[in-house]
Amino acid sequence: MALVLRTPAHRFWRCYGNPQSWFTPALPSRSSDSHAWDPRIRVKKDNGKLKYRIEVGDTRPEDLDVSVSDGVITVRGERRQKREIERRGYGWREISQSSFCRSLSLPRSADWEKAEASFEDGVLEVSMTITEDEPKRIEIQTARQ
Repeated sequence: MALVLRTPAHRFWRCYGNPQSWFTPALPSRSSDSHAWDPRIRVKKDNGKLKYRIEVGDTRPEDLDVSVSDGVITVRGERRQKREIERRGYGWREISQSSFCRSLSLPRSADWEKAEASFEDGVLEVSMTITEDEPKRIEIQTARQ
């Protein structure tokens, strides 16, 4: 059994932490920033198709824009969130809006003019066919003496 020293203010210090931390500014973290939104993008080659899978969460398809031109795919999106909390007779309302824009280079073998996009369960998937060209073999010649 451990002996725990308790003071009259132990609950205060437990809730509000070390007084030294009150005067030390906290480093900003990206996860707590409501304006930063960086959806995860996965690129996969499957059955002769190049697939971009973008996890956009609770975004509506009309808030997304996909464009492809000159070997670059650009995905833009906006999301708006509203949240209301009612506790002990007090109410809070939070409204936040954030956006993202990502541009990725396409390989030369991608047929971007026939790209297709689909949206399901918070996942945007852009796919296009790719041509599997065999590498050109170059014959090595030796210098003759």
